[in-house]
Amino acid sequence: MKDEKFTSLEKNVVLALLSRPQFRRWAGLPEKGPLTLQQIADCLDVSPQTIQGIEARARLKLKEALLKEFADHEKM
Repeated sequence: MKDEKFTSLEKNVVLALLSRPQFRRWAGLPEKGPLTLQQIADCLDVSPQTIQGIEARARLKLKEALLKEFADHEKM
């Protein structure tokens, strides 16, 4: 997978596939248990810091969405 550029959708598909033992076996990863940040980053051909940044942004967006939903319910 190295030297290929992936779209966001393609990266999401790869992340979903990482939960499947058959894909993990094909990718040379352990079939069970959690993967390290480095293993996931290697599959996506990005740095571990990129994965951490994506996680942080996702948490922030989730928090903002929940706060907005809570505020909307308070107005009712």
